[in-house]
Amino acid sequence: MAHAGRSEGPGVVVIGTNHRQAPVEFRERVAFAPAEMTAFLSRIHGTLHESECFMVSTCNRTEIYTLVHDSAAAGSHVRRLLAEFKPVDAERDAHRFYEHHGRSALEQLYRVACGLDSLILGEAQILQQVQAGYEASLLAKSLGVLGDHIVAGAIKCGRRARAETEISHGAVSVAFAAVSLAHKVFGDLTGRAALVLGAGDTGALVSKHLREHGIGRLLVVNRNIERARTLAAEMRGEPMGLESLPAALAQVDIVITATSAPTPLIDPIMVRAAMKARQNRSYLLVDIGVPRDVDPEVRRIDNVFLHDVDGLQVMIEQTLMRRRREVPKVEKIITGEIDHFMEWHRGLQAAPVIKELRGRMEDLRNAEIERHASQLTPEQRTAVDMVTRALLNKVMHRPTTLLREATSQGEAGVRHIEAVREVFGLNGSAAKTTNHEETHDPVE
Repeated sequence: MAHAGRSEGPGVVVIGTNHRQAPVEFRERVAFAPAEMTAFLSRIHGTLHESECFMVSTCNRTEIYTLVHDSAAAGSHVRRLLAEFKPVDAERDAHRFYEHHGRSALEQLYRVACGLDSLILGEAQILQQVQAGYEASLLAKSLGVLGDHIVAGAIKCGRRARAETEISHGAVSVAFAAVSLAHKVFGDLTGRAALVLGAGDTGALVSKHLREHGIGRLLVVNRNIERARTLAAEMRGEPMGLESLPAALAQVDIVITATSAPTPLIDPIMVRAAMKARQNRSYLLVDIGVPRDVDPEVRRIDNVFLHDVDGLQVMIEQTLMRRRREVPKVEKIITGEIDHFMEWHRGLQAAPVIKELRGRMEDLRNAEIERHASQLTPEQRTAVDMVTRALLNKVMHRPTTLLREATSQGEAGVRHIEAVREVFGLNGSAAKTTNHEETHDPVE
């Protein structure tokens, strides 16, 4: 199992596998549907002494995040629980998982949310999948204040990365590149008509992207008319059989082909007839079929623009190059967001120190009053109580202020907090106090 060194930060541990760590056959075995995630998170939460937990599960990764006191043992615990739900062996498959602790685990989650750890750099869908994992954890009631702050911060970071950089801009799939090309040629697609030739997975993806780009009319042509009808029903399109292809070509501005036919389905004669019917207006054909669906001779026809899969691959590589240049900007956002979280977390660390210090001082005050109680009248005791309480408030004001300020001073602030613990002999346990446990600054 790949380990990242233990690092600073809260007790966050991630156990995960992804496209770099394991083959697809293994990733399929540990993938969770949303309903399964809720059940699994409930199991972890209940088994690991109600430790907070969260997970992300996609076709390319499954990651389980836990907030635990004993981070060293968390990995083996999580893998054993995973084996209860999925066909894996906790020990034999250990090398298929990586493990990160503390700040390193936070960085992993934030990088995932920003698309830096995806199979395709800048993938937009992963942020929705992080959100789905968050919703599963809410149903499982497996997150508390700290875990909720971490996951919400990762989602915020992912949104910032996409809003403030171009890490998710441009086309990185052939289907999306084909539709993006149509958008570049025609601009607004609302008043345009498009024909998708092929109702397989790629044709379905092309149809989906066309709808997302606001295409006005969508024709779906396929050799198997039933498959055309099914896809057309899903995409609010019009189904047609292959025999209707020549007539359909004359009704559209954009043709995107995605079949596995052994020979071209569209030839120059068909396109010339379509152009004549369309009064020679600009015509775009994007052929992403392999073998090609459109006869290359179509390029010779005036006002017809034909692009094939090789040209789209060039577009995709240019997009990826632009995205790679955005990585340092995204990493800067991640660092800033994690620093912000760590500052907030250090604030949580100062609060119990203030409470414990005040409790210790209060115990000493009460002990001294009790030691001299026999020498005091009730009225004198009341007066001593009031005077010593006021004195303690004044003495505690400066340390309380400094401890709170230390929460925004990075590691130096953490050292100051630890120094206070050492000087006053504080052990980090809940202080035994009287009714005066407030940690707010006293009013002078």
